[in-house]
Amino acid sequence: MPALLNLSSQVVVDGSGRAVVQFRPAGENWTVNRLTVKVSTRVQEAKAAYYLTNIGDVFLQEETYSGSSGDTTDITLYLTDGDPLYVQWTGADVGAIATATIRGTKTTPANGFRAVGY
Repeated sequence: MPALLNLSSQVVVDGSGRAVVQFRPAGENWTVNRLTVKVSTRVQEAKAAYYLTNIGDVFLQEETYSGSSGDTTDITLYLTDGDPLYVQWTGADVGAIATATIRGTKTTPANGFRAVGY
């Protein structure tokens, strides 16, 4: 039975105006259906981009040009055990606090996860 997923992560914007947070399920599957971003100050309006698996154009899921003032997307993303979701801000105010919040549901497979051999 799915349980509610509601997680936030914060990071300090670096000297280049960039910040990155990562969400990653461990032993669970997540269905993310709401992602909210904001930055504590907005002298400059940052862009925020959402990536699955890795940061790069091919992994881009969505982006907003309201990354500082705040924006919410109703995108649906499916993450399985260990799959990373990255939120990256660019052009944000140096030293500000960037916050991302995800909401949705999480489930734990009844028989656990398949073992991976190396």
